[in-house]
Amino acid sequence: MISKKLIIALTAVVLLTQTSCLKKQNLEDSNLGPAVSADSVEESMAVGIGGLDPGDINRNESSNVSAATTYEDSQSVKLFSQSIIVNSINNVVVSGATLTRFALDYSKVDYLNGNQSFNNFIYNLDFGHSNDVAAESIGLQNVNQRSELTVKAADKVPFFMYRAFIVMAAFACREDKVTCHNLTVKDSQMALSPDLADPRICADTLRCKIPVRQVEYDLVDNNELQSDGQPTRTHYTFLMSSSLPFFSKVLQYCVRGLVQMENRKVLAEDCISVNGFSVGE
Repeated sequence: MISKKLIIALTAVVLLTQTSCLKKQNLEDSNLGPAVSADSVEESMAVGIGGLDPGDINRNESSNVSAATTYEDSQSVKLFSQSIIVNSINNVVVSGATLTRFALDYSKVDYLNGNQSFNNFIYNLDFGHSNDVAAESIGLQNVNQRSELTVKAADKVPFFMYRAFIVMAAFACREDKVTCHNLTVKDSQMALSPDLADPRICADTLRCKIPVRQVEYDLVDNNELQSDGQPTRTHYTFLMSSSLPFFSKVLQYCVRGLVQMENRKVLAEDCISVNGFSVGE
């Protein structure tokens, strides 16, 4: 069940891209410092996003994102881009429960396999009218899959950053034999271009700035040991804004870790980023 704190009432242009070269980071360093509490991680992220209420979703709300992997040797590989538009909003009855169904017009460009690209597929996203049902209907991904962007998941299922956010804010640091470390929080403001600065976001659309919060932390998983017997360590970064529409509140989600390439381990970071949105009607 999703925490009550997260369910409350449940760039220029925002164009977020990865840097061309990753900052060196020793993810094999065992000197992690003290563990931070799961409550601290959750509270930091919950404040930044300001709540996730499906009731705020509007017809014609849209969100465009792109995903890429960047390696420490500066190589960057584009993975996919996707766009979703809320086509319609209706109440439906499923197994005796009344749900709100958001029919999403979903398009995807797969840069690794062009045959998997498509346009205008209708994906139905359901939410319940009570907190308990809403939590279940989100369809959270398996927490054990948190260390990747699930790019290889079913092609007809959009990647929802709010789901990744909920998993990493409310559940990941509470797993058995998992600890979180080096929590950092940075608050700032981001300028929106006039074409994105809807009056419902900023009264002054010509000089619109929104609050953003960046949260980072390391997760150490003793359930998954490496060849040297050390636990797997992964670095997570979220950039979020409470001022943006539901599907774009999480502006960027990055997962950084060591991956095996031939006979050595290299630092790699998967990032998925919002590069356009609209509030809808």
